[in-house]
Amino acid sequence: MVASGDYALVVNPHVGYVSLLRRTEPAPEAEEVETLAPPVQPAKRDGSWFEPAAITTVKQTRGLTR
Repeated sequence: MVASGDYALVVNPHVGYVSLLRRTEPAPEAEEVETLAPPVQPAKRDGSWFEPAAITTVKQTRGLTR
């Protein structure tokens, strides 16, 4: 392993492994984290059980459903 600043290079020639790792800052405290928007409600299904919900949502948004 070779380290320099915030980076470390790990090499294992026996198994052909090379990894470059970078030190990161710790995660922000709970009060610093932004709140996310509420989740989107699943799309109303049109009877196509095999169609992904995301596709159904796009179809409904674009007015492509009956």
